[in-house]
Amino acid sequence: MTYLPIDRSDGAGRRFGPTDPRNNRPLGGLKVGKEGRFVLDEQIPALEVEQIGAACDNIVRGTQVYSSLLYLGRARNGDIPALLAASESSEVRVRWERLWVLTPFLSRLARQEEGRAALLQGLQEDLAGIHLLSKFAEQNNPSLTRMFKRLHDPLLRFLLRALAEDVDDPRRSALISGIVAVLEQKEDAIRKCLPEDLPEPLAQTVMDILYTKPNIDYGSRLSSTLLRDKLEGWRRG
Repeated sequence: MTYLPIDRSDGAGRRFGPTDPRNNRPLGGLKVGKEGRFVLDEQIPALEVEQIGAACDNIVRGTQVYSSLLYLGRARNGDIPALLAASESSEVRVRWERLWVLTPFLSRLARQEEGRAALLQGLQEDLAGIHLLSKFAEQNNPSLTRMFKRLHDPLLRFLLRALAEDVDDPRRSALISGIVAVLEQKEDAIRKCLPEDLPEPLAQTVMDILYTKPNIDYGSRLSSTLLRDKLEGWRRG
């Protein structure tokens, strides 16, 4: 069955938002196939993990792109677990590509509190996924930037707690520090998001891991270069 977005314009082609009193179309929903039948939100079928994965792969290959984008465009807050599950793959390349395709849709869903909560819950169970997403920042992915901005404080708190739990694991703490460096670099913002129940010595250890000495021009900031050098050293070791 083909699902098409509802046309919210009036007879003259003017488009109104779903809460605009001039909009006499059903709120939410989709127009189904050639019948012209409107389906309200509660009647829209949930997205399926296998079809999400197939849609992502189609977009990457450049086949059935339009229908695949329409399918993913149906995503609602309740579909976030399926979106994240569909991104999983034993092949890093496949997971990278699927996350890249899904990031704009996840970012859109993160506009609402319900969507942010569902997305945070899923990401907190998938540190490897957060790590891959953070790499998109190096590719100037605007959707990733918007998504991280919308998740900023709670995601940063989660990462700082995870770092506090892994201060004795050099590889894992370096990985988490690299993600934090993408999310936030200002010392005061990081201190603000430190979990309140962290003992002061442990909190200071976390800050010591994150920060190098102050730079005369730019002030204290996270050193991604130092983190990269450490990772390279551990890899060679």
